[in-house]
Amino acid sequence: MVFSERKLVHYTEGDCWALAVAVNELTGLPMRGVGFFADHGEDPDTRQWCHVVIEVAEDTILDIRGLRSVDDVLDEFTKFGGELYPIARENLQDSIDDASAFGFFFCESWDIVRQDAEKLVSAYLPSAVTV
Repeated sequence: MVFSERKLVHYTEGDCWALAVAVNELTGLPMRGVGFFADHGEDPDTRQWCHVVIEVAEDTILDIRGLRSVDDVLDEFTKFGGELYPIARENLQDSIDDASAFGFFFCESWDIVRQDAEKLVSAYLPSAVTV
């Protein structure tokens, strides 16, 4: 395990989006939301994410626990059905702005999040080309 249990909680129960933003900034790999449609419709604006990850390959994602299968992540975070869908930085801008103004759920600062992102990328994507 690369991270402490405390960090696992930080990035699975509140600040996963921040880690995904930082990894995306380092690697350019796309972010994906794990979630469901709030009204069970097909309007992308009704999607609600419960976890944000990095897509490494079609069937592989990266989050605080390392490289994982999409099915494993969907099983963990969408007990009653859900999907993996593209999520752009703009979709996270409210969270980014709130964290900058008021702080994160758990993390101390963007500097700490970026350090954790660098550690995650070094451990699991050592050959990733950074942008």
